[in-house]
Amino acid sequence: MTQGRLLHMGGVVVDLVLEIERLPEAGDEVVSKRTLLRTGGGMNILSAAQRCGLASAYGGRHGTGMFGDAARRSLTAAGISILQPATERGDTGTCIVLVTPDGERTFISHVGVEGSLDPETLDTIVPQPGDWIYVSGYTLGYPDSGPALARWLARLPGEPSIIFDPGPLGTEMPSARLDQVFDRCTWLSCNGREAALLTGMTDPVLAASTLATRLRRAEGGAVVRTGRKGCVLATADGGLSDVPGFVVDAIDTNGAGDTHVGAFIAALARGARPFDAAVFANAAAALAVTRRGPDRAPTREEVQHLVETRPSHSRSFHG
Repeated sequence: MTQGRLLHMGGVVVDLVLEIERLPEAGDEVVSKRTLLRTGGGMNILSAAQRCGLASAYGGRHGTGMFGDAARRSLTAAGISILQPATERGDTGTCIVLVTPDGERTFISHVGVEGSLDPETLDTIVPQPGDWIYVSGYTLGYPDSGPALARWLARLPGEPSIIFDPGPLGTEMPSARLDQVFDRCTWLSCNGREAALLTGMTDPVLAASTLATRLRRAEGGAVVRTGRKGCVLATADGGLSDVPGFVVDAIDTNGAGDTHVGAFIAALARGARPFDAAVFANAAAALAVTRRGPDRAPTREEVQHLVETRPSHSRSFHG
């Protein structure tokens, strides 16, 4: 197996993270106990994959301004390649993240230049053998980026493996565009709520199985992330497993799903079986939620230590 890179075709943005006691009501005011400015969005997945051993590259847009500068500094410091020059059309987007004591988070986002990928920009990205391409429902749902990215994916040769994370906006894109992505992607990864929106099924096991059957590729499958419970793995060959998570004390769940996806791709890229990759991803996400700060993704060695010292046991349904 040739291990390539993770190519992220979504958006890297800048997060303003506010830790608060409760969410404010309309017209109310709360005081943040702690405030962090960090690079987020696609940065979380890129950093997770990079720290878990897979070279990563950002193929999306980044702007000229204080937020674009901050994003580029973070990408460069993490050793992540930047494939596009900065655009003069505006600045990188931002996201306000409200974190409550139970670790849950609420978002308020502003879309910047990362939401305006065009065919000319995409045509400069040439995948190499062994590359993994990550696409997000956010980018596919934008009026400008969505159609261009879907057409670019359809034109790619069969070699690159594509992983699709629909996110909360995945169900809002036109059904024809969603079908285009399902036709081409190898793996789909989403949380339980997103799986329910895509399938109409609240049971993550049934949702994962249904999503796996919608993919047209002979290999791959679907992962439905179930928070602290772990994830459900459904493979294209009919395998279906409930992969339990690792019990930890969560202090910040922001970016946990992204860490899961990045670690899962990194494990698959080095030849791990899908089930083992899911266990590895569960461990990576568990470690990430125990940490604060802008760079919470664990290293491959840290994840492997957790896997080896606290083995989990799955429940296989069939296959």
